[in-house]
Amino acid sequence: GGVFGMAAERFDLEAYGISSTIGFLPDEPPLDRLPEKYCKWEELVSRLPELLREQTLRVEIDNRLPLLTVSDTWLTSERHWNRAYLVLTFLSQGYMWEKGEEGTLPSLPQQLAVPWWETSHRLGLPPVATYAAVVLWNWRFKDPQGPPILENLEILTTYTGTRDEEWFYLISMATELAAAEGIKASVECLSGVKDNNKDLVIQSLKKVEENIGAMKIALEKMYKECNPEVFYGRIRQFQGGSKDLKAFSNGLIFNGVHEEPKGFIGASAAQSSTLPVFDILLGVEHLGKTKQFLDQQRWHMPRLHRQFLIDMTLQSPLRQFVIQHNTNKELIKAYNICVEALTDFRNHHIILVTRYIVNPAKKQSVVE
Repeated sequence: GGVFGMAAERFDLEAYGISSTIGFLPDEPPLDRLPEKYCKWEELVSRLPELLREQTLRVEIDNRLPLLTVSDTWLTSERHWNRAYLVLTFLSQGYMWEKGEEGTLPSLPQQLAVPWWETSHRLGLPPVATYAAVVLWNWRFKDPQGPPILENLEILTTYTGTRDEEWFYLISMATELAAAEGIKASVECLSGVKDNNKDLVIQSLKKVEENIGAMKIALEKMYKECNPEVFYGRIRQFQGGSKDLKAFSNGLIFNGVHEEPKGFIGASAAQSSTLPVFDILLGVEHLGKTKQFLDQQRWHMPRLHRQFLIDMTLQSPLRQFVIQHNTNKELIKAYNICVEALTDFRNHHIILVTRYIVNPAKKQSVVE
């Protein structure tokens, strides 16, 4: 069984920090402010876009920021720790990338390095930009009584203060919202396999396919308000990791924590737990470098979500069930349509990456 002893019976999504309505986004909206002890952090993060624009964030941090300790005394709930991680991630990434790729420094000052390292360790996440910090824990409802839809979400923190950057995070959230029912249906599908209930399996697969389709529709909205030039030229660098060879030849020194430099890969949509759920459900195997890359990204997911993927893998596999019942045309069809929908979503994502990263990169190298 899984860590929670649930893998053998039924998955209790809540125990894995998964919401039945909004999926991998937290059921209780993230905090938008830390306790007063950390007001210096909050004050800097609220001015982040202007400080980065004027390239004065480093000066402020070096000269005016005290070293504040993180502990359960002040950070009394999971939401407090998540907020601390978000704030420290934005401040540290801002510090690292303020002057672009050419202007990175070999070390991070201890007033960021120490609490960021400890908070990351506490949450089982690396001290680097992650999807959890910029997307999962970076929102609030405009109307707390309103529905969990894109139009009712707003972003807490950005590096650039641009609508493009907000939109980039919002659309990532919209794909998470679109997937929520599909996660529930995936769990139902595996129950159907276990109970040899073909109707439930077919019904669940149809729901999963619908949700993957909804994710694709959500993703397509990216083009509306996020300009590829702005994304590539201004937003992308702040998502970078300390493993970036051009900027950090051998990693980043965390002053007050480690003498040795440590390198971590930066934020990526591959750190969303959503597609891995569907891969595991459908038995989609990745090979070679892709597999290596995706496996590495799992360590950049919230601990409980990572555990959910592990425990899902321990279930009776759907693919074998479908092969065993290969005379059931409806079952085969439902399964295949699901795999096609997932491939289709991935193809659309590749087009998106081409527009937002590959093409602007080509343009830039021509200019240079």
